[in-house]
Amino acid sequence: METGKAIKTIIDTVYDGITYPIVVPQNANYPAVTFSLVGDEPSDTKSGDSVIDFERWQIDIYTNSYDTTVLYSLAIRDALDRYAHATVDTVH
Repeated sequence: METGKAIKTIIDTVYDGITYPIVVPQNANYPAVTFSLVGDEPSDTKSGDSVIDFERWQIDIYTNSYDTTVLYSLAIRDALDRYAHATVDTVH
């Protein structure tokens, strides 16, 4: 999953904990972040397979305090918003 690789790279630029795909391991330390694909809808085309998909990703943040969760969520959202239409880790 190429998009997941890019999302992890972007999250890791603003987050100093560990980022996991899909689930946090049982004995992991906090803070922790997970990311998972929750929707993948191809764009309609009449000329063959779609080369553009509309993907929806879910980011979950686990910390020991509400304030820390809010800080990480704002930083991660800002970081992901800036990368629209860009190439990250060879993923476009």
